[in-house]
Amino acid sequence: MKIRDDDLNNVAGGAGSNNMVWYTVVKGDNLHRVARNYQQQGYNGVTWEKIFDWNRDTVKNPDFIDVGWRLRIYLIK
Repeated sequence: MKIRDDDLNNVAGGAGSNNMVWYTVVKGDNLHRVARNYQQQGYNGVTWEKIFDWNRDTVKNPDFIDVGWRLRIYLIK
């Protein structure tokens, strides 16, 4: 299921709650590593699959992200 920004306005912890942050990809990152970073901060609802869905306009292949890309992250506990 693809989640659009406007879908998240109706989800606790989504865009309607102003819990969206931007993450800038650095060398060595992948979606799993980015998700794990947020999970270690207590945002267990942030998974690599969700990050991929939230950023399908930028990320075409979940196995490839490029340095400097800005990714939307919705801080879901």
